[in-house]
Formats: sequence, C-alpha cells, structure tokens
Amino acid sequence: VIGDPRAQDPIMRIRVHDPDPSTRELAEQALAVLLKPRVNPQPIDPLLLALASSDVFVRLAAVKELEEKRPDRRAVGPVLALLEKERDLEVRKHAIGALASMKDEIVVPSLVRIAQQDQADVRTFAIGALAVLDDSRAVDPLVALTSDTSFRIRQYALRALAMLRRPASLAPLLRAVEDPVEEVRQEAVRGLVRLGAREGGDALAARLSLFLWSSVPDD
Repeated sequence: VIGDPRAQDPIMRIRVHDPDPSTRELAEQALAVLLKPRVNPQPIDPLLLALASSDVFVRLAAVKELEEKRPDRRAVGPVLALLEKERDLEVRKHAIGALASMKDEIVVPSLVRIAQQDQADVRTFAIGALAVLDDSRAVDPLVALTSDTSFRIRQYALRALAMLRRPASLAPLLRAVEDPVEEVRQEAVRGLVRLGAREGGDALAARLSLFLWSSVPDD
C-alpha cells in the first residue's frame, strides 16, 4: 500500500521461496499491488507546512483538511509531532480524527497513550479513533479504561470494545451492567446486544429479574 519499490525484491523472494503456501499467496497479492501503475498523489506539502504554523486557525484548518478531505499517510508523522506539542483543544481533537482517517496502525501506541492520560475530551476522541482503527493492540488498554474514575471514559471505552468485537470485549461489558452510573450501564447493554453473546443475554436477564423483584412492594 505504501508503494516503496524497495519492497519488490524481498516480496519476490517470498513469493518464490517461502515454504508456506498462504504466505506465498499473500506475497503474490502484495506484488500485484506494488507493481500496479500509480497516479501521482496530490502534493500535501502546503498542509504539512500549515501544521507547523504559529497561527492556531491555520493549524486547525490543516488538520480538518487532512481529516475530512485528504487523509494521507504521508502526514502521519507530522500530525503525531503536532500532537506532542499542541495545546489547543480543537486542533488536538481534529488531529486525532485525521489520524483515524489515515488508517495507519503505526499511530495506535500514541492514541493509547492519549486515551490514558490526556484531557477528558481529548481522551474520548482517542478512544473513538482506536475503535475506528480496529487494531487488537488497543483491546487491553481499553479494558483497563472501563475501570477509569471518569464515567464518560468508561462509557466510551465500552463502546469501543463493542465495536472491536474481540473475545476480550465481553467480560468488561458484563461487569459494566452493574456500574453505578446509568449511562455506563446503558452503554454496556448496547454493547452486549451488539456482540450477541449468550453470556450477555444471561446477564441482562439476571439484571431484569433483580429489577423486577426490587420493584415489588413489601406488602
């Protein structure tokens, strides 16, 4: 996908010599993509220069352009560098959105770090981006965030886990059915419905039974 011609010889050797048939087949597919004629991509140098501008509105316009109209993996490094020093909340949010739009797995560790320790609003954006990228490395950090002190972070982490639909998504969703905050419980229910697991149905039935019994008058 990156299109670096230096990959051609190694992929060719894999296609011919690798002992695993499925790996040889993948190499064949990769070689076909690599050798396909390419249209010269639209230059993004002006946008990269804008990311380094001292004017916050220029930086904001640049990250919005990368997020909404021109997601380009060539901008991943500059956008990550921007996030390291950017303090404006809106610029940070749209920079995270741009990284999600670029769909490059290299950004996952940075997004995990932001989801764990940044401002609350920015953390939720990072959690959403991790769900969009659909990378298994995000699962364990998201599971940990379902125990965060902020109920909003717990809610978003549960939503992301339901979107990722990994085996490890089920247990935190089951636990969250008993969360003290109603919004979190509702998110857990929606997530369990999304997963469609038998254990989720059992947990919801038990919760409903408990609610019905607690609603019965003592007399």
